[in-house]
Amino acid sequence: MEPVYKDTRILDERARNKFALTEDIMMENAAASLEKWIGEELEYVESKIAQVVIFCGSGNNGADGY
Repeated sequence: MEPVYKDTRILDERARNKFALTEDIMMENAAASLEKWIGEELEYVESKIAQVVIFCGSGNNGADGY
Protein backbone atom coordinates (compact mmCIF):
# COMPACT_ATOMS: atom_id res chain seq x y z
CA MET A 1 0.00 0.00 0.00
CA GLU A 2 1.34 3.39 -0.94
CA PRO A 3 0.21 6.57 0.78
CA VAL A 4 -1.75 8.98 -1.38
CA TYR A 5 -0.81 11.92 0.84
CA LYS A 6 2.44 12.41 2.70
CA ASP A 7 0.65 14.12 5.57
CA THR A 8 -3.08 13.58 6.09
CA ARG A 9 -3.19 16.31 8.73
CA ILE A 10 -3.65 18.72 5.83
CA LEU A 11 -6.82 16.86 4.84
CA ASP A 12 -8.07 16.93 8.44
CA GLU A 13 -7.48 20.67 8.61
CA ARG A 14 -9.35 21.23 5.34
CA ALA A 15 -12.30 19.18 6.59
CA ARG A 16 -12.39 21.16 9.84
CA ASN A 17 -12.26 24.49 8.01
CA LYS A 18 -14.54 23.75 5.05
CA PHE A 19 -17.18 21.61 6.75
CA ALA A 20 -16.81 22.77 10.38
CA LEU A 21 -16.05 19.23 11.54
CA THR A 22 -14.46 18.70 14.91
CA GLU A 23 -11.75 16.11 15.49
CA ASP A 24 -14.22 14.17 17.64
CA ILE A 25 -16.75 13.99 14.79
CA MET A 26 -14.08 12.87 12.32
CA MET A 27 -12.86 10.16 14.70
CA GLU A 28 -16.43 8.99 15.31
CA ASN A 29 -17.08 8.83 11.55
CA ALA A 30 -13.88 6.85 10.98
CA ALA A 31 -14.81 4.36 13.70
CA ALA A 32 -18.40 4.05 12.42
CA SER A 33 -17.14 3.37 8.89
CA LEU A 34 -14.78 0.68 10.15
CA GLU A 35 -17.56 -0.92 12.20
CA LYS A 36 -19.86 -0.93 9.15
CA TRP A 37 -17.16 -2.47 6.93
CA ILE A 38 -16.42 -5.21 9.48
CA GLY A 39 -20.13 -5.97 9.82
CA GLU A 40 -20.52 -6.28 6.04
CA GLU A 41 -17.51 -8.59 5.84
CA LEU A 42 -18.91 -10.81 8.61
CA GLU A 43 -22.10 -11.34 6.60
CA TYR A 44 -20.06 -13.67 4.38
CA VAL A 45 -18.84 -15.75 7.30
CA GLU A 46 -21.01 -18.81 7.93
CA SER A 47 -20.49 -18.66 11.67
CA LYS A 48 -21.47 -15.31 13.11
CA ILE A 49 -18.91 -15.80 15.87
CA ALA A 50 -15.77 -13.91 14.94
CA GLN A 51 -13.04 -11.99 16.63
CA VAL A 52 -11.72 -8.71 15.33
CA VAL A 53 -8.45 -7.17 16.47
CA ILE A 54 -7.59 -3.56 15.69
CA PHE A 55 -4.00 -2.47 16.19
CA CYS A 56 -3.60 1.24 16.82
CA GLY A 57 -0.74 3.63 17.15
CA SER A 58 -0.74 6.75 19.24
CA GLY A 59 -2.38 10.05 18.34
CA ASN A 60 -5.60 10.71 16.47
CA ASN A 61 -5.32 7.64 14.25
CA GLY A 62 -4.98 5.49 17.35
CA ALA A 63 -8.13 7.06 18.72
CA ASP A 64 -9.99 6.14 15.51
CA GLY A 65 -9.29 2.48 16.20
CA TYR A 66 -10.06 2.76 19.89
